[in-house]
Amino acid sequence: MSLVSKSFLAVSLAFGALVVMSVRAEATECPLATATSQCAFNGGLFYTNEQQPTGTGFIDSFLRIQSNTAEQGYNTSDRPVEDPNQVKIDPNFTRDITLGEIGTKKIGAVVYLEFFLDINEPAAANGTKHNITLDQLEVYADNDKSLNMYTGVAQDGDAAYLPGGDTDYSGGRLCEANNAGTGCKTNTSATKLYDLDSAGCATDGNQTACDNYLQLNYLVSGRGSGAGDMVFYLAKSLFTSNGFTDSSYVYLFSQFGDKYNTSKKYESQAGFEEWFTHDLKAGTSTGPLTPVQPASLLLVGTGLGMVARRWRKARAA
Repeated sequence: MSLVSKSFLAVSLAFGALVVMSVRAEATECPLATATSQCAFNGGLFYTNEQQPTGTGFIDSFLRIQSNTAEQGYNTSDRPVEDPNQVKIDPNFTRDITLGEIGTKKIGAVVYLEFFLDINEPAAANGTKHNITLDQLEVYADNDKSLNMYTGVAQDGDAAYLPGGDTDYSGGRLCEANNAGTGCKTNTSATKLYDLDSAGCATDGNQTACDNYLQLNYLVSGRGSGAGDMVFYLAKSLFTSNGFTDSSYVYLFSQFGDKYNTSKKYESQAGFEEWFTHDLKAGTSTGPLTPVQPASLLLVGTGLGMVARRWRKARAA
């Protein structure tokens, strides 16, 4: 076989591996189990134990969720909130937030929004009570404030937010409720700009083709309330390219645990889970030193490196 043929074969294998990895990545568990763990889903970057100033004056809380089961909710200043048993109603911690209020970090040439997560689970080292699963994460934007209805499904079969008990798996909608509180007012749905789950989720509850989730461990950081356990980076260009400005409103919906799949998912066992961002007046975080490198890209790089080495050896000979 000629050198050219061998080189083409090596490149083909490398890109073939990329395709396989892409298909398998449609439904993926990401264990953020150490202080250096990281992963990427659908353009969002996730890091464990991001180091940053914490406490009053350094963080801006915008969503607190608490329930001793699977728990879910989204930020809004509207009252009453859709489910006060899960979303904490103190306006200091659950409120509207604008795009211009969210701290940013430049990684490479890309400007990312920073969303920090503080989990509060038991510190006991035995058993699994210190674990919790971030099972759904959706980010919306709209020019209207105080949206007050989530009409999507919160994982397979969990229809706590769905009027009429709908149980399909069709994804979320965030909007302004109609006067009867049974659905959305016309033309009030926010624009969904991010979904942790992959596209193409089935409407029959089959999650195998789309369900991505992150396993979090309170013991990795274990610094209590007001300190970040995870940071989620989302490119700001997603918002600006869709016509949103710093005065537009950003909504984050998250669900922790899945009470219909507890063999793989961990529910809340203790205190609240809190999303916050940096107060831009108080400074910014250190941020990660390098962006996430997906395994598929490393495979391609390895294949191309093999081609280069073979070419140099053949040329020397």
